[in-house]
Amino acid sequence: MRKMLTLLLVTVLACSLGNLVLSLSGIALTGPTQSFAIPQGGSRSSYIRVWNEGSTTATVTVSSSGSISDLVTVSDTSFQLGPGQSRKVDLDYYVPSSYLPGSCQGTIEASTGGGSIATSIQRPASVWVTDSGGSGTTTISLSKGLNLVSWIGVDSSLGQALGTGQGISRVWKRSESGYVFAAYYEGTGWWSSDQDFTHLLCGEAYFVECSSARELQVSMSQGPQTIELEEGTNLVGWAGQTVPVNVAFPQSSSNHPILRIWRRNQSGSYTSNQYFPVEDTWWSSDPSFTDLENGRAYFIECSTDASFALPG
Repeated sequence: MRKMLTLLLVTVLACSLGNLVLSLSGIALTGPTQSFAIPQGGSRSSYIRVWNEGSTTATVTVSSSGSISDLVTVSDTSFQLGPGQSRKVDLDYYVPSSYLPGSCQGTIEASTGGGSIATSIQRPASVWVTDSGGSGTTTISLSKGLNLVSWIGVDSSLGQALGTGQGISRVWKRSESGYVFAAYYEGTGWWSSDQDFTHLLCGEAYFVECSSARELQVSMSQGPQTIELEEGTNLVGWAGQTVPVNVAFPQSSSNHPILRIWRRNQSGSYTSNQYFPVEDTWWSSDPSFTDLENGRAYFIECSTDASFALPG
């Protein structure tokens, strides 16, 4: 029994010493927050500082990953640092004038393979690409769980719109045969079994699965937009300004293609707002459901095809 206890104590001590060596070896990053809003054709200069916290000389590699890598240039990608030394690494951000507005996100990473233990450390980086014409930006707020939202930004690739998937696991869109999804996979990026599902389109509705609350800052789309509805149930995103239902969809007792509108609640249940042609009025059991809100998506039940222009 004494030998077993002695062996156990030596094992625990060895593990503790190993963890101690690991905590004292490696690199650290300092510098400003890497999050900027840059217009098309614009640029921004920044930096990080890499520290060698180990006891031996380390060969450090600095790189970028995610969609942010399209927009950032690292001044020093590989160098050596002695124990306790640091180096300032310049980061130059540039957005081509032809680059689509939207969110680009990723990381700036410093790593070292020197010594017996390889270490790395990352810093989040993001650029909100804005329209050089000054279309403005807005925020899409996502809660943990399943969200039903309208994409109110300009048409953007999944990478530009959602970055590298931090907090977002999947995005679903409705198709003729049901629903298809796109998911982010580390090392390969966004992928969908539907080869046409590569972008989020302004005014389209999407289910977004989130592992944590998240906010997306997007460049707003401008110009006239029209909602085309088909007979049956439609899933549409409302990209216009927030307006009362009767203003968004003007109907009359003799012309009322829209029968009912369904809104998804935060709890996952649905509330409807129905049109009564005899009374020429909209009514919902939920007194708060009086408007169509910018950035929300709705199921719309129609008796025939119809077309409506978005106000504003």
